[in-house]
Amino acid sequence: MKLYKKVFNISLAIAVCLSILVGTVACASSDQSSNPDSNPMEANISDELGGDLEVDPDPIEELIVVPDEDLNPGTDLDPEEAFMQQISAEELVELFATLTELGQPQLLVQFENADEIQSTLNSIMGTNLQSIADMLDIAPIDDSLIEAGTQLVFSAVSTITELGISAIKVENVDLIHTVMSLLDEHSNVMIVEPNYIMSTMQSVSDVNTFCFAPEDRNTLQIPDNEFFYHQWSLLNTGQEIVTSDGNFVGVSGTDINVIPVWEAEHQLQEVIVAVIDSGIDTTHPNLAGRFLPGYDFIRDTPDLIECGGHGTAVASVIAANWGSTGMAGVAPNSTIIPLRFINEFTGGGSTFDAIEAIFTAVDGGAQIINNSWGGHFPSLILWGVIELHPEVLFVNAAGNDGLPWASFPAGYPADNIISVAAIDKSGMLTSWTNHNLHVCIAAPGAMILTAAHGEHIFLNGTSFAAPIVSGAAALYLGMFPDASPSEIRRALMQSVTRTDELANGVIAGGYLNVAAAIEYGMSLR
Repeated sequence: MKLYKKVFNISLAIAVCLSILVGTVACASSDQSSNPDSNPMEANISDELGGDLEVDPDPIEELIVVPDEDLNPGTDLDPEEAFMQQISAEELVELFATLTELGQPQLLVQFENADEIQSTLNSIMGTNLQSIADMLDIAPIDDSLIEAGTQLVFSAVSTITELGISAIKVENVDLIHTVMSLLDEHSNVMIVEPNYIMSTMQSVSDVNTFCFAPEDRNTLQIPDNEFFYHQWSLLNTGQEIVTSDGNFVGVSGTDINVIPVWEAEHQLQEVIVAVIDSGIDTTHPNLAGRFLPGYDFIRDTPDLIECGGHGTAVASVIAANWGSTGMAGVAPNSTIIPLRFINEFTGGGSTFDAIEAIFTAVDGGAQIINNSWGGHFPSLILWGVIELHPEVLFVNAAGNDGLPWASFPAGYPADNIISVAAIDKSGMLTSWTNHNLHVCIAAPGAMILTAAHGEHIFLNGTSFAAPIVSGAAALYLGMFPDASPSEIRRALMQSVTRTDELANGVIAGGYLNVAAAIEYGMSLR
């Protein structure tokens, strides 16, 4: 089977790897020469967050030329292998079979001239199978299909006209490779690739444990939500947390240091965060009033449904209402656009639907897009769509494979992407989180309290580390409305709580510290 030149172009792979090695485009590095023992969490922050917080004054732009061996000491992973994970023939057959079974288009195509999409398809459909079989460099065709007079039948199911991107459905699964080859050879086709399936980044080790309200609503709770005591990611005092599967105790201070920001009571501007996911239960009492109109791309309707609870859980981490009941979201100034493209019951969502969701989010005014999902193979078309929106920050879960690179879209080298690994209540990388080469920052992702299924449950995964960073980004943008996505990423990465454990685990060298990020933002103004 041919490796399609416009999908797996070796020159592109090398260029991408060089950009990662020399420029670290996707994520900026922490200065490895800074004091590893400094801990921004220990700073004394005033109500205006104007205290003497020790933050490296050098912006990350001045650090991105650090040699790769300094950015990623101890790794012997080939970056080209890490970035351009080429799909094997067997995996491609399995992917096409799954897409066909789900009734999804099997191919994504970006055309040079959108006005000529149908004529391009018609010219290929008119090609005789025998003549195709005689052509060089075209995927082989089974003789039985030729003898049976099988016709090439395919169509553009959906098209984003502005970009000339179409989802192509091939009626005969045995001819998908042939159609892909013919499209790849056509002068009006820029990119042809599989319509990759994206899955949520909820860890398979998830135990769905339920939390119980402590008998003593301890005085450290800010805000005073019933279950805030269980949200160690927001305030970790080493408290004992009681769950249906037993109790656990964290390490005091291992949290995102957000309390000083809340206590300062700044007048934060509203920030719109799109949650592209599996749907959201907009009637959940812990999320009431936090939504703008959304869309369900699976059912092609603005009437949303919840599927599996993942999207609701993600949204609750960002924006759950403060008050006397339930849990508290990181960003009380955030409003959510709920966009559904994943069907958890059938195994994921298509790349084309994800692209449509991104366009809808941007049209709806989203300033931050949370992507707690991903796949193992890079869609060049999806990458291009993200780069088309430099005004939007994409916060992406790194993945749960325990590997030293990120899944996609987290692994794309784009200035407006921040990828997130997961730590546990002791500040250690979880055993299942992706990390290192393409992962920007770490945040709590194990035993994270969420609102889902009408209950409050603990969930695991980089799926839930990402929305913690999205919430922090919303706080930062609410404080500094003029901040660009690259500034937000720089501030969050430059101000991490650095640890020896994370020095080689993520590019920033530490985990999220919200108060330090706000202080850093103030230093820029």
